Amino acid sequence: MKELICIKDILDTIYLDEQYQRLTVDKFPWYLNPSSVPHCDIKEETKSNYKDGPVFRHSIFWDSKLNSKEALNRAQPILKEIENVFPGEEVEFTYVSFNLLVPNPFEEGALNFPHIDTEYTEEELKEFDAYTGIFYFNDSDGDTVFVDNENLNKVIHRITPQKNTLFIWDHRQYHAAPVAPTTGFRVVLNINFNVKK
Repeated sequence: MKELICIKDILDTIYLDEQYQRLTVDKFPWYLNPSSVPHCDIKEETKSNYKDGPVFRHSIFWDSKLNSKEALNRAQPILKEIENVFPGEEVEFTYVSFNLLVPNPFEEGALNFPHIDTEYTEEELKEFDAYTGIFYFNDSDGDTVFVDNENLNKVIHRITPQKNTLFIWDHRQYHAAPVAPTTGFRVVLNINFNVKK
């Protein structure tokens, strides 16, 4: 696995708690997606060890186009922190969404299919470096799991969701999330972005 960037305590705790409240209690619009990885190519060798499950999602950017200005305002401080990681470089956000998983004790330990969020050709990657990131709004069970790209059934690293923490990694790294946490919500901001070369 290539470098994993970890940034803690991005948001002021009062602001973070307000945002979590707005995302989980107030009238924030969530949209049900029956598949947590609908756009991904699922490898045959993983079908017996992994599952798929629903996710509530609210897309901010889809295919580099702004989809929700209201949600962008809520995510802006986190996106700004990503830009600060790459000072003086042009950062393009391609797919960004709030994701919400709800508890389901019957799915304890189940992971969705290992996947990469975005796929690019080698020719495209001559123009930019591509990254995936995840910001955790709360502590929860349901680790993000990284698997060996050559053996998708082999776990090589785990991240336990920690409130107010952002992780960034090379977009080519296969990873999986839980089908559902067993306790509480799991609220994240999923971020895919490119940095021009």
